[in-house]
Amino acid sequence: MKSICQRIVVLNILAIACTLFCSLSCYASRTIFIVLGAPGAGKGTLTEQCIKQLGFQELSTGKLCRQEIALGSEKGKLINQFSMSTGMTPDYIIVEMVETWLATHQEDRPVIFDGYPRTKHQAELLTQVLKEKFPEYTVRVFLLSVSDHEELIKRIANRLVCENKTCQAVYNREFLKNSHNGHCDACGGYLITRPDDQEHIVRERLRSFDQHNLKLSLFMKA
Repeated sequence: MKSICQRIVVLNILAIACTLFCSLSCYASRTIFIVLGAPGAGKGTLTEQCIKQLGFQELSTGKLCRQEIALGSEKGKLINQFSMSTGMTPDYIIVEMVETWLATHQEDRPVIFDGYPRTKHQAELLTQVLKEKFPEYTVRVFLLSVSDHEELIKRIANRLVCENKTCQAVYNREFLKNSHNGHCDACGGYLITRPDDQEHIVRERLRSFDQHNLKLSLFMKA
């Protein structure tokens, strides 16, 4: 497993970041792109651009967790239990889901990780799995850098998400027309505000990000 790390300074509309990704030359199909950045930095937007314009596969651990909960599986019940009690799903459960996903998505397309890993420990577990089970992959790491936390908080406060667990399309109130009916354009589901997008929770998430980001970034650059 080879690893390459690159930093992108993000502007308000992510134009430079998206243009950079979309202008990249073709990569080997066995490539994993890891996008790191604070909540609201634009990881989801960048992931969406890579899927739509470059044909990448997406691995979102958040979506995997929500899908397991929606299915009512034993793992989903366990994830929901941890979410209700501690707010965090244990790293060993997350890496198990990532390993299963990679094993069952052996397509000739690059993979982009959305929101994972978030801590150095998660990165260590992921690196071990990739080295032992998927050594054919090359890993490219992109760090989305936004220095203004208030801008991030504003972005997240205006975020709306499709309630359909299999869709999870993301919108922004500032860009919706007044005539918009509050339904997802993709599947028709209702658009809602996620509980963890409330301002006081967002500020705590940003504090947690700052706490873990330096160690994670240094590990991924090594």
